[in-house]
Amino acid sequence: MKSNTGSFNGYIRSELPSSLEIFTWELAQKYFLDPNFGGALVNGRRNVFTTTADFTGIAFLTEPQHLSPLISRLRVQTNSQADAEWDLDYDFKKHRVNASTALVNYHIGEFTFGGGDAYVQSLPGLTGSFAVQQDFNQFRVLFGYGHPNKRGFSGASSFGFDANLGFLQYATLQTSYNWDCCGATIEYRRFALGSVRNENQFRFSFTLANIGSFGNLRKQERLY
Repeated sequence: MKSNTGSFNGYIRSELPSSLEIFTWELAQKYFLDPNFGGALVNGRRNVFTTTADFTGIAFLTEPQHLSPLISRLRVQTNSQADAEWDLDYDFKKHRVNASTALVNYHIGEFTFGGGDAYVQSLPGLTGSFAVQQDFNQFRVLFGYGHPNKRGFSGASSFGFDANLGFLQYATLQTSYNWDCCGATIEYRRFALGSVRNENQFRFSFTLANIGSFGNLRKQERLY
């Protein structure tokens, strides 16, 4: 499917010898030449195509349309200690916010504090002639100490609270200890998603310096 994408990026850099990108703002929107997507679109249903999922990650098609929602990606890092990000998807056709995610992190020495809010207004899931609307609003809190290469103890914990249903959806606790030759990391993760997912997970990773690591805890899943 052919499409046109427009975007705008703004940058502000400090005048210090070691430059720091403190402000980035990206705006983008797609234009679909064929609003019916070659006949693949089913009117009145939730449609997910590669060209739309890769762009926003949030389904927005229930009828033919030329324009995708406008996405905004704002990132601010005033110094090496603080950074923030706000991602927003606004659908002009439906006149609503499809998704909004805000994240803030602050570092004090070896300590890290973070928080965020993720809001998603999903499309109705249609069953016959009945539509069920599912909105998600979750708050996240992160506390951490240390970093992956720190000798000795490091640890972090993260919690996710569902604001709509009023209960703790997930909790994660990770801890590491590094020696000169090797290091070990263990994690406990709890999911409480009702009938969708309700389980406890235990993961670990053992690393040998200059050789590699093994275990079921991947690097991108670490909290610090």
